[in-house]
Amino acid sequence: MADAAVEFLLLNLKQLLVYNADLISGVKEQVESLYNELSMLKAFLKDSTENRSEYEIVKELVRQIRVVVYEAEDVIDTFVVHTSLQKARSGFSKVIHGIDYPGKLRIVAKEIGSIRKRVDDLYRKQSFGFGVIQQQAGEKSSRGSPDKKAPVVEEENVVGFDQEAEILVARLNGGKEEMEVVSVIGMGGLGKTTLARKVFTGPVIEYEFYIRAWIYVSQEYSRREVFLGILNSINKLTDEMYKWSDEKLAEELRVHLHCGRYLIVIDDVWTKGAWDDLKMAFPKNNNKKQGESRREHTSFIHEAFKLLRVLEMRSINLPVFPVKMKELVHLRYIALHGDFEILPASISYLWNLQTVIIETTSRTLKVEADIWKMLQLRHFFTNASSRLRGPPTNAWKSGKDPLVRRNLQTLSTISPESCTEDILARTPNLKKLGVRGKLRTLMEEKGGSSLFDNLTKLDHLVTLKLLNDTFPDRPSSGSLPPLYKFPPNLKKLTLADTLLDWEHMAILGILPKLEVLKLKDNAFKGERWEPLDGGFRLLRFLQIGRTDLVHWKGSSHHFPRLHRLILKHCESLKAVPSGLGDVSALQIIEVYHSSRTAVASVKQIQTQKQQGLAINQLKLLIYPPE
Repeated sequence: MADAAVEFLLLNLKQLLVYNADLISGVKEQVESLYNELSMLKAFLKDSTENRSEYEIVKELVRQIRVVVYEAEDVIDTFVVHTSLQKARSGFSKVIHGIDYPGKLRIVAKEIGSIRKRVDDLYRKQSFGFGVIQQQAGEKSSRGSPDKKAPVVEEENVVGFDQEAEILVARLNGGKEEMEVVSVIGMGGLGKTTLARKVFTGPVIEYEFYIRAWIYVSQEYSRREVFLGILNSINKLTDEMYKWSDEKLAEELRVHLHCGRYLIVIDDVWTKGAWDDLKMAFPKNNNKKQGESRREHTSFIHEAFKLLRVLEMRSINLPVFPVKMKELVHLRYIALHGDFEILPASISYLWNLQTVIIETTSRTLKVEADIWKMLQLRHFFTNASSRLRGPPTNAWKSGKDPLVRRNLQTLSTISPESCTEDILARTPNLKKLGVRGKLRTLMEEKGGSSLFDNLTKLDHLVTLKLLNDTFPDRPSSGSLPPLYKFPPNLKKLTLADTLLDWEHMAILGILPKLEVLKLKDNAFKGERWEPLDGGFRLLRFLQIGRTDLVHWKGSSHHFPRLHRLILKHCESLKAVPSGLGDVSALQIIEVYHSSRTAVASVKQIQTQKQQGLAINQLKLLIYPPE
């Protein structure tokens, strides 16, 4: 009951903060604080589910949470009713009927704070089974869960080729009894690897093929290295195997692949002979193998070029945008690189486009193209700060907005000024958003609201990038919005040049679904970081870029599911917390251009895990090598 009560109250508080802020104007600060505290308690309730009946103190804390949540709910509901009535009264009557609701909320918040303190003590001491619970959670994530998901590999989202990917997935799931080789064939630059990656990382394939590996071959390859690479990808490689012959490696690989359905992608195969050289390792059971072959065609027919559906030209620097591009009306995917400052309106005529990727040497890109006319558009990528055109002001007709683009899933990167309600309200299914520019414009409140508020309603948003580009000015210290303003289903967050104080990590720590956190150069500043207990419950990937951080304190319960840690240019950092050695899910630490003491600390963590007979041995990558 406590779980449901907290969930229900959090939902109500968010509704008030986002949609009805005028009704709580006198107590908004207290309501925000209440929301943050309850989010932490929600994490505790999840952690304690399995051992409430076993420990009396845990059971009592859960009971107290339930009581205080009901009390808070009563105070909030009464205050909202009171505010509504007050608006209808005269000035004198308002004074007479005034009640100290801020005071009541402060009392409730104090009770919740007291409970939080006791919850924090449990986490710190790892009392009553909490350390065990978190270790078990880590082991489950590292061994593989029942839903057959492959180990986490941090990759950028693959976009485009939706129809082609569906055809390929259907082919792979065709259900034939014998092994099948599926080739993706075409001239260089058409996007074969992009298509293969989209299929390989798709949820259907992840579910159907528990054994999956991706290996790069190219023209010059070693059969032995290919076999060792596949064994490593499926976590079956041992030190002894490096001494084996090709034939013995092939036999060992065949044994492991025979255990279930497998999908092996062999990238950049140039000849049929290469496949003939490798096929000895693959059993002929009900499994699949997907290959990519290069075939170069030297002749082009001009009319056939007009039927082109995929145009990948990022390897060529274009001084101006191609004028004749608008004739390629069958294009589904276009990727260009050049010195572009404007994306011309003519691209709007390519009404079949699903994916647009524009790389430019310019820091900004003025988008004259009318994306609201491009009905099939799903993904819009640029590396510049792109200023989008808003929809026409006369778009609304008979109560229905015809310019809502439910297909659009990616906008990255756009300018802060483009994050208006007019634009984001018409992209309700957006999954990935990148914002580049002066982020102060995005965060700054005017009249009680900010442009960031428009992100709050993006219920499908999974990936968010916030890049603070203030050139030619130097970036100044930034801030984060309160927790309730973040999109509710955010899983991946990237920050760069935001110069946040480490205390803001407390907000990120209680984002309920955060799995990947990339802190690029100068994302945070300050010499000391000590995470709060109960945060980062689902975080699996953490990257920390250039920073002046010196002291990082932390324990295993701060990052119970952390799988991969990357440090880049952390030259002032004295050590990585030794407590990370107790995170059973931790498998990879990468350290680039960081202090010697930080390198020594990760080596000590590796030794600690080896001595503890951990199921997953820790892999270290240190550059430059010592």
